[in-house]
Amino acid sequence: MHYENNWTSIFIAERLKLSAFFCLEYITVYDIIEEERKEGNMDLKRLNISEKTLTALNKKHIFTVKDFLEFFPRKAIRYGLPVDIQQATENCAIIGRQVSVQKKRMATGKTYLVFYFKGSVDYKVVLFNNVFLLNMYLSFSGKDVVVCGEQKYDEYGYSIINVTGIYLANQYQPHVHTIYGSLKDADENELKKMRENFMLMQPEIVEPHIVAGFMPYRIALQTLHEPQNKEAEQEAKKRILLNDLLYFNLSLKSNMVETPRNTLLKYNQWSLTQSFIKSLPFSLTSGQCGQAAVLNELFINARNGIRNNILLQGDVGCGKTIVAAAMMFYSAENGYQSVLMAPKEILARQHYEEILEYANRFGLTCVFLHSKLLKKERDEILKRIASGEIHFIIGTHSCISNDVKYHNLGTVITDEEHLFGVEQKELLVKKARDGVHSISMSATPIPRTMANVLYGQGKEIKLITQKPAGRLPIITKASSDHNEVFNLIENQVKNGHQCYVVCPAIDDNENTDIVSIEQMYKMYNQHFTPLGIGVGVVNGKMKSADTTRIISSFADVNDHSCDILLSTTVIEVGVNIPSATVMVVEQANRFGLATLHQLRGRVGRSSYQSYCYLIAEETDNERLQTMVATNDGFKIAEADLRQRGTGDLIGQNQSGINKFVEEMLDNPELFQQAAKLAEECIKKNIGNFLVAEYKEHEELEELYKDKKKKKKEGTNKWA
Repeated sequence: MHYENNWTSIFIAERLKLSAFFCLEYITVYDIIEEERKEGNMDLKRLNISEKTLTALNKKHIFTVKDFLEFFPRKAIRYGLPVDIQQATENCAIIGRQVSVQKKRMATGKTYLVFYFKGSVDYKVVLFNNVFLLNMYLSFSGKDVVVCGEQKYDEYGYSIINVTGIYLANQYQPHVHTIYGSLKDADENELKKMRENFMLMQPEIVEPHIVAGFMPYRIALQTLHEPQNKEAEQEAKKRILLNDLLYFNLSLKSNMVETPRNTLLKYNQWSLTQSFIKSLPFSLTSGQCGQAAVLNELFINARNGIRNNILLQGDVGCGKTIVAAAMMFYSAENGYQSVLMAPKEILARQHYEEILEYANRFGLTCVFLHSKLLKKERDEILKRIASGEIHFIIGTHSCISNDVKYHNLGTVITDEEHLFGVEQKELLVKKARDGVHSISMSATPIPRTMANVLYGQGKEIKLITQKPAGRLPIITKASSDHNEVFNLIENQVKNGHQCYVVCPAIDDNENTDIVSIEQMYKMYNQHFTPLGIGVGVVNGKMKSADTTRIISSFADVNDHSCDILLSTTVIEVGVNIPSATVMVVEQANRFGLATLHQLRGRVGRSSYQSYCYLIAEETDNERLQTMVATNDGFKIAEADLRQRGTGDLIGQNQSGINKFVEEMLDNPELFQQAAKLAEECIKKNIGNFLVAEYKEHEELEELYKDKKKKKKEGTNKWA
């Protein structure tokens, strides 16, 4: 049989051995070649492992051979030459003459062994495991014996605790004892046997010439399971980390959504766009990181036939939507449609209402595409989009539905793009014209290093850091005093302003001390209703129509049925009410920095002085103090990264790569090496087995989650 190279033949031979060892059903060599090429790693379920051990492994998210071999010891204890018990330190090999050993029984019926030793002083050892080895231990009596463990001295004298081994002195060897994380109900002997056999048959998972200069994979595994010295451990960890970063690079490069580069779009007209910009009741922010500079570059590129492909990062309230609207106007007057897609309906509707007002003013057409449209209404909108009658399409995921046919789509804008999956972004691009201009907007500041990784070098990153003229910094305070907050709210409402109050949960939970909206509503309503100040509530469980009605009432300064709006983080993005000047976050210590910053961004959207109160019992919380210290979203993003890793910075649909992003940020030089190796792999179409190893884990992880979810739903059903 012809093999592609020696690496492949070694891999197949070793997998055949593994199959034979675990008594798998008979499979031909050809079948194994084809199967392993498709599947890569080996699912532990296919091996002859006890159900009890398999369940214990799955609970630790160990599903494959690779997962199992990379479940490394959490601790390694080095035992050297034996010493007398009085010379022993924390973890030692202690030598003495074994006098006797006795088997005893506890009141519960559990048996244990008690050893009596004589050294420079008398001491004893109590052993609760390996009781079945009593006969062997009896044969040690009268001989020199080495016990590995910790010396203890108390009012009862000397003893040895945390025993890891008992040996005849003439058979003892200095060694390293490894301690693994708890795998409840797993058979330790079975795990040890699995580890030994898997290790012998584990092939290199990356073509050797790609990882030349790094420790071979199998050696790295053996080194970390049986560590001998710190230097070798570091090299082994580096190799395992390289696998992660190489996979991360390969995955990112395969997932990058690239819009077509061959541009055919012609932008010759821009008088309408100029008129639109001049009609705005404010001036565009200037400076290198202002709206005017970003738009100027977009316009010049479009005019010269250069495709715009940018990530537009701007803090909350910096005016990204105006930049998007201006580019949409530029496309419209040159004969192209534009689509702006947002991940949440409340945010999409906010964009629609703002851009619709601009469109009406200049005789352009704008529609809102969302899932709650009636069929007749939706069909009419789709017909008008397909005919080219509609210039601006604003919506949610409905913008990428199969039945949406664009006439001449030239500009694609996604807001909070990190909340969309790769497939969703690809679908939108495929619906567009060749050479489509692509703008991704993010109000969640992402450090530039991370943004380059997540979006790729092909996407240019533009920053808007200037706030519109007249905006005042939001005064932020961490407090535990509701009286202070209530006085501020009362004064602000009397001056024609409104107040947000955000709670961490909708309902009460007896297992936590989280304050629910229900509890907060009672407190706020009891205090403010007698003062003629109305309190309203919105949350994620409410119908869209009810949410819209209450927010509309809140936005109307003359409607005092809702001067204070209580909500969960449903208002984190998409609610733009310039007259709202107070944001109160209850139990603020329960929110991440990114969320707190987004919530604070709901106020301070006008020339009025605004306030953000972070209510918590302990106000010296590090996150709260960061919020108090700065209004700069990029500084907050960096602090968030330092304090708790990537977290919300990379969004819901990319949360699975948090581990890799954090490894990248901690190891930038190794990441760059991995990036170069990934390019070589892509050019030569290699590294596929490495990707398959990781992908199989991800697929099995998803199946496991689905199984747990269904089991939980079934339990709740009959509860």
